[in-house]
Amino acid sequence: PGSRWLMANHYDGLDSWSFFGGFGIDAGNNSGYLNDLWEYSLQTNEFTWLAGDSLRNGGGEYGSKNVYSSLNTPGARRYFSFESINDSILYLYGGHGYINSSGGKRELSDLWVYNSNISKWKWVKGSSSSQDLINRNSRYEFNLSSNPGSRRYAPMMVTDENRVCI
Repeated sequence: PGSRWLMANHYDGLDSWSFFGGFGIDAGNNSGYLNDLWEYSLQTNEFTWLAGDSLRNGGGEYGSKNVYSSLNTPGARRYFSFESINDSILYLYGGHGYINSSGGKRELSDLWVYNSNISKWKWVKGSSSSQDLINRNSRYEFNLSSNPGSRRYAPMMVTDENRVCI
């Protein structure tokens, strides 16, 4: 992978680091927003490119909500949240970057899940075309229309019950 900053990373507690996106140098030696997902093995001292574009400023490929696909990929971004509940499921939320290849940079509100067992992303929630406004419903009540809105640097945690808290 090229050098980068403003990326997110996750240590699986065993022998590997996963990291995604940020701002850095792409395969063409140009700087910009990145959407590539990498894994580094402490055991073998090698990097593996898992998903995403090799060039900067790539737009997202959303596909259908809640469907894993080899065609899905989040757009290039920085200032996002990245979390994992175990060594095979990674969660990605929001940030600032590209929704698609035809639009400019903007605040993002999309929630993604990467499953390393099948090497595929799925888009779970949030807009695939514009910035989302906050939509609040009753506290402590799950509701399909609820949305924390577009944001940067959002603290995120995933509970043991796979609930994403932002």
